[in-house]
Amino acid sequence: MFLHLTSSRVIGQTTFKIELNYSKSDIRVPRVIAKKPLLLANYLTKDKIGEKEKFDAIFAWVASNIKYNFSAYYASSGAGMPRINQILKYRTGICLDYAYLMDSLCKIVGITNVTILGYAKDELFDVHDSIYSDNHAWNAVKLDNKWFIYDVTWASGETDYKLTKFSQFIYNLYLKHPPKFKTKRSVSKKLFTINYCDSALSKTPVVFTYSKQKFWNKWFHKQLFRFKLKTKRFNNQIINSQYYLCDPDTFFIHHFPDDPTWSLISKKHRIDFESDSAFYHLNDSTFNHQNRYGRTCPECDDFLSLDELNKNQTLRKSSLNFNKRNRFITTICEFNIGKIKFFESKSFDDSLTKVTIIDTSLSYLSFANQSLLKSNEYTEAEYVFQKNKNLFKANLLYKENNEHRDFIIADKYNTRTASKSIKDLERLTRMTDAKLIRRIKRIDKYDEDEVPNPKIKNTTFKLLEINQNLCATDSMIFVLNRHINSLKILFEKTTINLSNNLKSKIKLHDSTFFPLEESMYLRYLMRDNYKKEIVELRKKINIIKQEYIKYIDSLVYKPSDLCFKISEELYTTINIRNAYEEQAFKIKAELIRRSQIEPKLLKEYKLFLHSQNREDICWIKNRMPSLKALFFLLKDLLMHQEKAQQTLKKENHIENRRFKYVNKELNRRKHKYRSIILNNTKVVNYQIRIVNKEKREFLKALRKERRDATRVKK
Repeated sequence: MFLHLTSSRVIGQTTFKIELNYSKSDIRVPRVIAKKPLLLANYLTKDKIGEKEKFDAIFAWVASNIKYNFSAYYASSGAGMPRINQILKYRTGICLDYAYLMDSLCKIVGITNVTILGYAKDELFDVHDSIYSDNHAWNAVKLDNKWFIYDVTWASGETDYKLTKFSQFIYNLYLKHPPKFKTKRSVSKKLFTINYCDSALSKTPVVFTYSKQKFWNKWFHKQLFRFKLKTKRFNNQIINSQYYLCDPDTFFIHHFPDDPTWSLISKKHRIDFESDSAFYHLNDSTFNHQNRYGRTCPECDDFLSLDELNKNQTLRKSSLNFNKRNRFITTICEFNIGKIKFFESKSFDDSLTKVTIIDTSLSYLSFANQSLLKSNEYTEAEYVFQKNKNLFKANLLYKENNEHRDFIIADKYNTRTASKSIKDLERLTRMTDAKLIRRIKRIDKYDEDEVPNPKIKNTTFKLLEINQNLCATDSMIFVLNRHINSLKILFEKTTINLSNNLKSKIKLHDSTFFPLEESMYLRYLMRDNYKKEIVELRKKINIIKQEYIKYIDSLVYKPSDLCFKISEELYTTINIRNAYEEQAFKIKAELIRRSQIEPKLLKEYKLFLHSQNREDICWIKNRMPSLKALFFLLKDLLMHQEKAQQTLKKENHIENRRFKYVNKELNRRKHKYRSIILNNTKVVNYQIRIVNKEKREFLKALRKERRDATRVKK
């Protein structure tokens, strides 16, 4: 993005590495000396050799001792013309005060320094925005016949938003003590069952584990959330060498003058400045690695050689060509030209020449009035543009967060449905377990002491029918047992996979919505959905969210429902098989009575039924902790989903605060510009009255002189 362009007026550059060099004595000057510009400049440069050493001392002192005057910046009527003695007395000022102070101090020691008015991209600017009014002032300096550009205002400290001390303390506590969970081992008395696997007399409780936020951690977070974080605007009074003798191409990213000549780069258009994507990607490394060097600028030298009249005319023409919407600088130039012409007319005695120059002065003052009217129109247009953009930014976040919220609500519904399925499965499992325990008593009541009864007559048809029933029953029991075993294997596999999938999805859910906490913090610092930090963060959230959404139905919600269906089919099948086994027991008892099989086979079959029933009880008993764990995993997922929903709600609240603050700032700027326009209109009209009065008095005196001359001739 940063192209080092050359042109006919930018032909040279220095080859040595340029750095800011100063000592502690350069920024510590006695207060008495620091109040007088002449004494201050000579004190700072008394032991310095060369223009650069002198300039470094002056730059370092101004950047480290003059504080930004926010009260003057926020003044409804704007700031007046800079007064150097007042700046040095109170050591405060706005950008124009910084620039004029550098001009004055450099001029005393013989360094050529120029104040430049222009545009600086502030916190409300976004790439492709339209610029309307110039809002900043900086300097260009000529050192060793090379022109450099710098901004001592921005070098005097970082102006940004930050949390108040107490809010930052609260936020640091939250970062230091994030939500902490512990694995809890619990025993449910409702799940106490007779352990038929070991001994019919021993009772073993069902043990399960689940995650739970630590009590004091939860209580501590609850107390932290009682405090609302507050932000404030600040200026960090530390010299920032990033804006010292900058590379013009890098400086162009967020600074551009009303007169493009003072950009020290090839001719650029307004659209180049507005649409420079480098501003979006701007970071500290861009300035830390800039190639600082001076450039030759014949046009700059030519401009300085002009008188005040031609300087104002050149600036007026250049600023209009660059941006016709900025009429504030045009008004200043036209007003200055009008005053210069007015004072010029005082030196002429020729009536025609004098009246012509006065009329020229009035014309330029009239142009200044027209420019002020245009300024009012463009100020209103800028206000509407920024306000609509601010509303669009807020709606953009609300829309995105509403989509997240709708997704989370649907996700919570699915999680609750899955939890209900697991809960129903747990209830069904306990019912089946109790039914199997009761079946033990029924099996015990089966009469195993059957003996052959000679009185029963055996017919071939009857025996064939009984044997066929037994074969059919045994065949059905065999099929059902195979189906039960396959269902058990499928159920175990499904629950294990579901447990693993739930754990991975919970982690992925946290990584998806945890960046929202960082996003909330950035919004406290007035970042919005057009700023790179937020944009990149939201992209990250959306990418991980898509990964989270991917296969969640097939990995979590459908398996939860599948578990219930499998278990329902399994328990139904077990009940059907048990009914067939009871029928088989009765058939075998009938065959014993008919002397077709030995009595001991019935006892063996009864022992087999006991063994099989206990195996079922043991299998079900061993599944109950895993079902409880699944239920708590789903509850854990639901808890994280609710937390994400609360985070979205908080972020919307913070965005609403940012939106109101920006609107308040826009209204302040609108009223400030209106007040400036009104005051300037009064000044221009006052000057017009003075010029008109001068013209009337001159014409009146001229007419009187001519009447007196006529009387003398007569």
